[in-house]
Amino acid sequence: MNSTKPTKRYTEAETSNSANTKMSSIKSNKNGGLGDETPSSLASQLSFYSYKYPPELDSAVVVQVERVDDAGLFGVLTDWGGANHCTAYLPIGSIGKEKGRGERKAQQHFLTKARRSLKHRGHGSGMPFVAFVQSIDHASRSGVADGSAFDIDQELYHVTVTRRGVTDEIEKATLDLSRDVQQCGLHLVDKAAALAKVSRRWARQVTMHAAYERANASAAEGDEEDEEEAHPEKAPVVFLVDTIGSLAADVSVQTVVDLLGSSDTNEERIELFASRLLSLCRNEKQRRSQPVSISVTAYIGGPTVLLQREGGLTPGSFDTSHLMSSFQSDCGPPPPDGCDPVSVRARGNGKYTLSTNAPPECETTAKEYLSSFAAHLQAEWLKSAQSPDASESAQETQPTQRKASVKTAPSAPTLSMQPSLNIGVIGDVANGKSTLVKAISGKRTQAHSSEQQKHGITIRLGFANAAVLQCQNETGACGAYSFLPESEDSGDASRLPVCEKCGHFTKVVARFSLIDCPGHAELMATMLAGASAFDAVILAAAANVPCPTPQARQHLEAIKLSGAMDGNKGQEIPSIAIAQTKAELLADEKKNAVSRLSPEERLELHAQQGRDNLVGTAARNAPIFPVCAPAGLGLEAIAEWIAHIPSPKAPNNEEGAVSPHLNVLRSFDINPANTLAGEAKGGVLGGTILGGGHSISIDDILEVRPGPCLNSRNGKGGNKVPAASSKCKKTAGSTKKKPVASSGPSDPFQVQPLHFRCTSLMTGKSPLSIAGSGGLIAVGTSLDPAVCADNKMVGAVVGPPGTLPPVWGPSLYCGQFEFVALVPDFGHKNDNTVKPSDLLVKSAPVRCHIGSSSINGHVARISKSHRKLELCLDGPVCAAKGANVAIEAKGNNGFVLVAHAKLFGGDLVLEGEELEDKKALADPDCGEQDEKLPDVHLLVDSDKEHRTRFLDELQNRNEEAVVAGGASRVSVPLPDIARDGGAHVLLSNFGLMAHALRRDPNHLMGYLQKEGGLSCVLAGERSSPATTALRVRWRGGRNFAERFTSIMRKYIKAYVTCQECRSAVTELNASKNEILCRRCNARRFVAKL
Repeated sequence: MNSTKPTKRYTEAETSNSANTKMSSIKSNKNGGLGDETPSSLASQLSFYSYKYPPELDSAVVVQVERVDDAGLFGVLTDWGGANHCTAYLPIGSIGKEKGRGERKAQQHFLTKARRSLKHRGHGSGMPFVAFVQSIDHASRSGVADGSAFDIDQELYHVTVTRRGVTDEIEKATLDLSRDVQQCGLHLVDKAAALAKVSRRWARQVTMHAAYERANASAAEGDEEDEEEAHPEKAPVVFLVDTIGSLAADVSVQTVVDLLGSSDTNEERIELFASRLLSLCRNEKQRRSQPVSISVTAYIGGPTVLLQREGGLTPGSFDTSHLMSSFQSDCGPPPPDGCDPVSVRARGNGKYTLSTNAPPECETTAKEYLSSFAAHLQAEWLKSAQSPDASESAQETQPTQRKASVKTAPSAPTLSMQPSLNIGVIGDVANGKSTLVKAISGKRTQAHSSEQQKHGITIRLGFANAAVLQCQNETGACGAYSFLPESEDSGDASRLPVCEKCGHFTKVVARFSLIDCPGHAELMATMLAGASAFDAVILAAAANVPCPTPQARQHLEAIKLSGAMDGNKGQEIPSIAIAQTKAELLADEKKNAVSRLSPEERLELHAQQGRDNLVGTAARNAPIFPVCAPAGLGLEAIAEWIAHIPSPKAPNNEEGAVSPHLNVLRSFDINPANTLAGEAKGGVLGGTILGGGHSISIDDILEVRPGPCLNSRNGKGGNKVPAASSKCKKTAGSTKKKPVASSGPSDPFQVQPLHFRCTSLMTGKSPLSIAGSGGLIAVGTSLDPAVCADNKMVGAVVGPPGTLPPVWGPSLYCGQFEFVALVPDFGHKNDNTVKPSDLLVKSAPVRCHIGSSSINGHVARISKSHRKLELCLDGPVCAAKGANVAIEAKGNNGFVLVAHAKLFGGDLVLEGEELEDKKALADPDCGEQDEKLPDVHLLVDSDKEHRTRFLDELQNRNEEAVVAGGASRVSVPLPDIARDGGAHVLLSNFGLMAHALRRDPNHLMGYLQKEGGLSCVLAGERSSPATTALRVRWRGGRNFAERFTSIMRKYIKAYVTCQECRSAVTELNASKNEILCRRCNARRFVAKL
């Protein structure tokens, strides 16, 4: 294929040295005559274009790498006969640049890829690449004969190439053409020659070579009207497929013979070849003429396009009815000839795939048609979304909808499946939070792809539902509590499991939701967003580390400042509990051999030290439950505690009816990829309903605030604008000026609340018809899925129209702020005496948390004496006066919680219903005076009871494991090694060794290859472990047994042994990246081979 550069033609006059070696059309000798059939092993060394001429100067060619050294790359032009006709050389200085790399790095990267391709594919068959022909050296082979069929009449050329100027488009087009030419040569010409028993060399010469030389001659004369003449490299394909393949059915074979232009006397064999070639070319033409799927991707709907246009934005602009109206419109452009009607499918996040079926030659026309159809859909959607009555028209599409009103939540069984409590699980990293959640609910909360890629660490908020069962023994002697995972909860009381202790029936006494929070310091914002929904908290404190850790103390401080559980003050049952995870480690006598304390004393010492350190925190009165989450020990005490936590207090009639408000904790698009656009569903908002005693029903009309923002500074939901006007400030010891955010006034935000219809309600996998306060729910909406995708609506507030709090920004006035203690290592570098007041200064960047929203900004003004400050936010926030504001400032290692305050004003963007707590604004310490503090002696006695119960359960489990024969060791047979030839050894019992370890022989062999460096393959009958063997290449002498045993020990330590209990009875999951211990149920991630 020709490049866009000026092309110089390599004509016959420039190759006068080869004039006396031109081949005749047909020879009867071994040099390519009609009767000579070229061996198939040499067919790949035949040129597809010419035996006489090299490629044109400045043309794009495909080079196959054969050798790499410090001077460059050496290879062959496979389309031009390979080493028998054209060799190639790419100097290292002609490699050029690559996207994202400089010239030197691009050279090293390209050479590395070439060396790796030679290593994996074998010597002489490296990777192909595209380059331009820079110069040609001719080396005549006339008169040289060494017995090869290609030595006498075929010319040899050495081509120097360069990759400078090779774009992705040129490389793709050249590689596609090369594959096309090779397919025609091998599957049409060579196959016809084999069927007719003629020489492949002659067949290519009269078909492909002749077509190329004709096109090349026409191009040299300046006649480039036809595509074949403008691009001579395409001529062989055009001649075979379009010329011969398009001949009518009644055309005789003589017509093909005339097109070939052969003058050989053996007409019978020529006609046979022409007949076979005609049949193959017609089949290929028919195959290429079959319609193929052609598609384009385009954005339709979504907030980005609409927010960039001035005016026309209404509360119903992002309703899915506008998308449906555009997809169902029949006034689009008609499809061109040969194209089928358009199919539109959703890809997610506002992107749609438009596809049609059309012949390959109509690909350009089909893509233009699809692009115009996408523009038509976008215009139809924009017209519908910007109509003055967009909100009303969106509502008219659902005749059964009704306006929401404040309704009292009905009693069971309507809400029987909805959880009544939200319990947050907090704590430091690797303290067993997610393991505890899985032990309670049976669900792993690390469901996002980013969490799976990082071996299951918690990055986003995790959600799970469960229920508490109580034994209904009529004698009252049992009354045991246990957990029921959501997957086993059908809502049918007759299908509940019986009590594990006495076998009597059980009943559900509480349903609750668990919110698994990340423990990393840099993910504190995620934890603060989830804290707004907590009704109770479980602090996971590992027994093998001090309690609480600095990060756990920050979590407790955030719980105290959030005010989310203020309604639980004064109750007899504390709303915070401590799970003493990994308690089995302190009860293990082998791991505590140097300690003189008993297991109960060790647990008591850890608990007492933790209780002393928790004085002054929100968990100062929390009960402590020792647990072993992997084994499910100690969970009964937690279940009993949850069962006695009262549901959130509903407002009295004197307080007035409070409308239901839903704080959005997550939002997402539920439509899987390739969903038909007409069947797409609206986005989903997940969170918890506040405003106890009231509910949201299906078909309610709801409002979400603040909605899309036209001028937010963070670029989310609107146009990007400068974060703030900047001033310049000199830094100490420097003449450079550092820009500082200005604290002056700025324009208020422009937001548009959205109205939508509630289409569905879910809690976990259970559908609801009506949802009240307490527990996590998912609200299906009629909003455009692109508006809700990727958590874009997190931090918003949902409720009936006209009942939501006001929207503020960019200025936010806060009072009664107080500083909190810093977590170590979060101050300025090399300064351990830094205080929170040093970080919260004027113009300092901050991150504010109000409810479930997290917004960046900076400090505009601050008065530490009056405990007031003014913040300038990058985006709007919907909150009532008196709301708690948690403030993070930027330290050396990122943002850290430094203060909390109360919201009392700011730039009002949208007015709303005032729900301010005047008593809280007047006295920040109100509410704590009424808190009922339990007796310290009662706490100590209850903790002792929990420890005794846990140790009894642990002892019983260990005894049961011994009785059941659950040994922690496995017996692996010794390797049965035998010499297999001079360079190999055979392990005949390799399958039995892998079976004893409960591992796949392929996984064990992969470790031997990757980590042990052994070259080995499986041998024998692999149907059973007894007949599976391993054949290893070994020339190291007689020490193979020692080497193999050493590698096996490393494998057992890395992929078999449990690091918690040292048991070898483990299993590897299907993904080969996680180990489960059958003795202690511990899990750990391992490297995937």
